[in-house]
Amino acid sequence: MKETPVMKQYSNFKKQYPDKIVLFRMGDFFETFGEDAKIMSKVLNITLTARDKKKDATPLAGFPHKAIDQYLPKIIKAGYCVVIVDQLEDAKFAKGIVKRGIVRIVTPGTLDGDEADSQKNSYIAAFFKNKNNIGVSLTDISTGEILYLTGKSSGNFVKRILSSFDPTEVLLIEGEEEVEISSLPVQFLDKGVRNIQYAKEIVKEFFNVKNVEALGLEEDESIVSIAMSIEYVKETQLMNPDHMEKPRKVNLNGVMNLDTATVRNLELVANAYTGDRENSLLEIMDNTQTRMGARLLYSWILNPLIEQKKINERHIIVEGFFANSSMLDKIRNLLSDISDIERIVGKIGLNRANARDFKALEFSLRAVFEINESIKKEKVGKYLHLEIGKLKTFPEKIEKALADDPPLSITEGGIIKTGFNKEIDELKELTGNSKNWIKEFISNEKERTGIPSLKMGFNKVFGYYIEVTKTHLDKVPDTYIRKQTLVNCERYITEELKEKENIILNAEEKLNTLEYEIFQEFRSEFLPVLVDLQDLSKEIAKMDVLSGFADTAKRNKYVRPVMYEMGEKDGIISIKEGRHPVIEKVSEEEFISNDTYLDFKNSSMAILTGPNMSGKSTYIRQVATIVLMAQVGSFVPAREAEISIADRVFTRVGASDDLSGGRSTFMVEMDEAANIVNNATKYSLVILDEIGRGTSTYDGVSIAWALAEYLVKDVKSRTLFATHYHELLKLSEKMPDRVKNYNVLVEEDLESGEVIFLRKIVEGGTDRSYGIYVAKMAGLPLSVIRRATEILESFEQESMFSKDTDIRDSFILHSKKDRLKPENLQIPMFTTKDSEIEKEIKQIKINDLTPLEALNKISQWKKKVR
Repeated sequence: MKETPVMKQYSNFKKQYPDKIVLFRMGDFFETFGEDAKIMSKVLNITLTARDKKKDATPLAGFPHKAIDQYLPKIIKAGYCVVIVDQLEDAKFAKGIVKRGIVRIVTPGTLDGDEADSQKNSYIAAFFKNKNNIGVSLTDISTGEILYLTGKSSGNFVKRILSSFDPTEVLLIEGEEEVEISSLPVQFLDKGVRNIQYAKEIVKEFFNVKNVEALGLEEDESIVSIAMSIEYVKETQLMNPDHMEKPRKVNLNGVMNLDTATVRNLELVANAYTGDRENSLLEIMDNTQTRMGARLLYSWILNPLIEQKKINERHIIVEGFFANSSMLDKIRNLLSDISDIERIVGKIGLNRANARDFKALEFSLRAVFEINESIKKEKVGKYLHLEIGKLKTFPEKIEKALADDPPLSITEGGIIKTGFNKEIDELKELTGNSKNWIKEFISNEKERTGIPSLKMGFNKVFGYYIEVTKTHLDKVPDTYIRKQTLVNCERYITEELKEKENIILNAEEKLNTLEYEIFQEFRSEFLPVLVDLQDLSKEIAKMDVLSGFADTAKRNKYVRPVMYEMGEKDGIISIKEGRHPVIEKVSEEEFISNDTYLDFKNSSMAILTGPNMSGKSTYIRQVATIVLMAQVGSFVPAREAEISIADRVFTRVGASDDLSGGRSTFMVEMDEAANIVNNATKYSLVILDEIGRGTSTYDGVSIAWALAEYLVKDVKSRTLFATHYHELLKLSEKMPDRVKNYNVLVEEDLESGEVIFLRKIVEGGTDRSYGIYVAKMAGLPLSVIRRATEILESFEQESMFSKDTDIRDSFILHSKKDRLKPENLQIPMFTTKDSEIEKEIKQIKINDLTPLEALNKISQWKKKVR
């Protein structure tokens, strides 16, 4: 790289941050060089050029500095961190090389305002592990929120934090005991912050308090994690932001712990196939009108409530909106006029808010005041508290100070309203008159010279100039001074034009500088009310989510569930005509509703059998989803619902592997099953789909049986178990007061062989899986289908397999050719006694038996099967 003065300046910054992309401001562009340029060219799809067109030319790629908010998220999303080097002085007044400096370091967790994901909080999670305890802080720079908590130093605690808050970035201390983090980007901080006393000093200085007790903090591991976040904020923002809230302790005891498997299997915030929010529960429930509401909903879905009082409070508000359609429509229309107050506050605190942000705040506050008047006399007004006292005058303050339609830039003028400042008005008049003078000057020159095409232009090199096409060069007067020759024209200046130019440019520059200074003063007037704006935004977000629930309930015919405390009414989960909220929306077919009944005494486990593709998995996930929706505070898709609160919801659904982690499909399945039996309680809801299918038939059915027994006898949780192992139906015979059998109705046309899945859940079991029919539907070659049918029929001729379709299918798929012979197949463990009896029957000579001997035989057989 050629070391020109500018490139030496760039190299000094790059040496400080060799692992980050350096965006180097040069005039109107941010430029990147060398390897950074090659990366930016690919990531941003911008042209890669070269500086100094020689053999050893330095690669160069850049974009307009005004487009930085557009490009930053793309760079960060691609996995890179960015150092922004900006010009610290106007190039026009620079003596020599322009002074430049680092103004900001951008990482995944430090995007703010419009840069950050508007659908969820951008938490930076700081972990400090100290022997048996671990301190955690969660900081969102874009909103100023700081949460903290302390827990036991275990993998489960860390996993819960990651699942409940879905952080964007993680902070750890260099060289300290490792914390198991998934695939999130990790930043390491200096060891010095690990000292609790030092951490206290960082916190006290940042929040300007004499002791941490004033913030309600304790001297434990959480202090260190908070200090880690503060140091990281200062390091990346190069300032102490004014909008950071006092740390708030999180109580995880009041919310449900959802593990990652449940979040994924129920597709709560993203679908399992693409990872997008499309066709997820979040997409269906998100009827919010503001970005603040959208982020709150995301958090609520990942943290359902487990306290009846708080759940009912949300339901009461939803019901209040639901019962008053006119109020609901009015509130939602007003909410749609409210901008992202939380992140506007963040931009003010980070000194990055522009005039348009304040105009958005003005309109938002006016809408909030109108909402406040609308709900004062309504029932919901008792639960939604919009504190607007200190903010009443601010909409007028903004209206008087700022132009109605200000530009994005705050350094180029046009942002202060006429009448707000006398000096600005005078400068505006001066520049306006000057512009009128220019128009008159052009008109006079055209008439004086007789050049009809004469025109005036401006650039930063020559200032104002007169342009004359070559056709009229003979008419150019002697008073014109030539400055530039182009292909089709010549450019000139005059002494009169230069004199006026100085007046115009000085006035414009002075005006722009003054407007910027006044805007900075104006912005500082909002610092004392940032906390009030943050509190207000939280209430608006809550109102937005709950009114959205009411609107969704009206549109989709949801009902308010009756909620009971944990264990109350024998742990009842009774759902009449329940529906899956996502499937009913995306399916082209009419959705078939179904009933559900679980409790501790009469039906703690429902075993569900039925064909492939018949809707078993949809049904069990539907029940879990309805329970979670109710505990989030929403109405639910059903005709009626009574729900005794679940402390946890566990799921084991589908087949997936973890090849990078060295885990097979079956190992993943067993890990998830182990998590369930080790952590579920009597008050949990467990849904299981096809346990044991990843191994041999007899291993699988043995594991499934043992797991089901354990959940019923030991854990005693409410469980829905969908399975193709029809042997499990016998559990209901052994525990009739706890286990109930259900199946999915099927209509079969014996002549055509066509099967219709009715998707209706009824009591009783079934022994058919229709696997070959599903294979036909999937498009397997007809020859394969015919051969499979032949093999299946050959097994059906063997009586001991006449009721074990699923086991036959498994042997067809997994056994070697010689084991396909019926005489070589092992007898299923749950049909062993029946098979022995069958052998005895075959050996009996009926004609030699007396009636008494026949009765004795029957009595012996009855004892064997008990």
